[in-house]
Amino acid sequence: MQTALATSYVLPPTSVKRPLVVFRIGGQLFALEATHVRAALRMLDVTSVPMVPAGIVGIAWHEDKAISVVDLRHWFDMPARHASVTPSVLMVMQDSELVALLVDKIEDVISVTSNDFSAAPVTMEPAWRQVTASVVEHAGGLIAVLDVAGVLRAVGQ
Repeated sequence: MQTALATSYVLPPTSVKRPLVVFRIGGQLFALEATHVRAALRMLDVTSVPMVPAGIVGIAWHEDKAISVVDLRHWFDMPARHASVTPSVLMVMQDSELVALLVDKIEDVISVTSNDFSAAPVTMEPAWRQVTASVVEHAGGLIAVLDVAGVLRAVGQ
């Protein structure tokens, strides 16, 4: 009796699609790998707390848990957002900790292949390089793909 063998086809690593959540802070496009993003929300009710690192604007309640709220504008040394602009919120998970990141606007979810990623340019500001995992070119522009762990480490310092 002959046994039929199943044939499996493995896509080369360069053709693996990776979804990115693209957002804007100031005039710059950034992205996070979608695997880190748990939700995209409108502004949360934020309570200020004393003695926290700069960039952490306070805490908010989400799904019965207190979470830190981080304004990425502060980290990237951008001017404060205009009072008429309500930021969007990206809820990100890192090492089982949920954190809210304030961004100006969530633009899109795109899918790129692994070979679309490049190292961050050496000319990038050192603070930006510290939190940028890679860059991708999309629609004629460069998008900085942030490293969630790096962002949270940097903000917590």
